[in-house]
Amino acid sequence: MLENAGLAVPRTYAPGQRMPLEGCWVTKPRYGCASEDTFVCHRPDIKSSHIATEYIKGEHLSVSLICGKEQLPLTVNAQRMEIDPTKDASKIEYCGCTTPYRTDREQELYDVAKKATRALGCNGYIGVDIILGDRPYIVDVNPRPTTSLVGITKIMDKEIAELLLKNGMRETLPEIKITGEYSFTKEELR
Repeated sequence: MLENAGLAVPRTYAPGQRMPLEGCWVTKPRYGCASEDTFVCHRPDIKSSHIATEYIKGEHLSVSLICGKEQLPLTVNAQRMEIDPTKDASKIEYCGCTTPYRTDREQELYDVAKKATRALGCNGYIGVDIILGDRPYIVDVNPRPTTSLVGITKIMDKEIAELLLKNGMRETLPEIKITGEYSFTKEELR
């Protein structure tokens, strides 16, 4: 659906599909969080509940937004990841987040996330995971609260619950103000 909407996505394969033998791939659960059971490999053996996606080099980012009657981008977030694409079957580790992530490509990232969530008919709080290389590649669309929300709630002047309620009642969403920056590690979340 995202490709049909003109968005860049990595090549993706499900179990049983014929895929190229060359290249670097990411295997991950179809449904998951925080890179659980996610690996970079060169010859993937895809489990029945997993997919394999083409490994894309670039910055690991996410866009958090609220979607419904209108779309309200909240922040661009930098996801700290540990990855060694030179080793086969190397675990991908989510190590934390910095929000907001300041980039001169912020509007481009917001536009891509909004286009993706419109194409998928998303409603509510959404996190769009993006690898930012020569262009933004969408690697996941998470229709649920994401880990980035931990930081966003610390620096946003509105309560997330208020925004979600207004969105659910199809009311106009207020402008938000982001003040400062918040970083955390996965250890701090425990």
